[in-house]
Amino acid sequence: GRYLLARKYSAFAWVDTKDTKCVLLWYFGMIMTSANREAQLKKLKNVIQSEEKQLTTILERLKWSKDEVLKKKGYVVCPLDPGHTMPAASLDTHLDLCTWLKEGYSRQEKEAAPPSSHFFYTKSTSVVPVLIDRETQSKIITNAVFRGDVPAHVASALAGIMLFFVARLV
Repeated sequence: GRYLLARKYSAFAWVDTKDTKCVLLWYFGMIMTSANREAQLKKLKNVIQSEEKQLTTILERLKWSKDEVLKKKGYVVCPLDPGHTMPAASLDTHLDLCTWLKEGYSRQEKEAAPPSSHFFYTKSTSVVPVLIDRETQSKIITNAVFRGDVPAHVASALAGIMLFFVARLV
């Protein structure tokens, strides 16, 4: 059968459900096939290559290198990923997110997690924060379930906890 795909600017697009070879995109009221997309992608790649050559030529005339141009003053390199650079003032915020991403969490999981209270205890002598990575946390919870210390339904609720605080008597 044929189904209405979308309506934009009083123009209708119909999809034939029998045509499985055609990949459809709705873009400014036009339907693009996979062949059209590949042609557009090829054009884009050609433009990028052309611009890179032009940039390289200009840099060579000026006797500059790409590295020198890209090197930004006041910027630091992320200790977790050398491909990340940012202003020195943003390093702490970046490290907070980058650590989560390196441990396998998504940005959405990071944003949904409650804020860390680690900063509150930095000068405390009676509370020591213990940071546990995802793998170690999973092992601890799994072992507790197998020993029978924690019911399985409780363990699944604990799976989102990232930070444990251990109180220490002074």
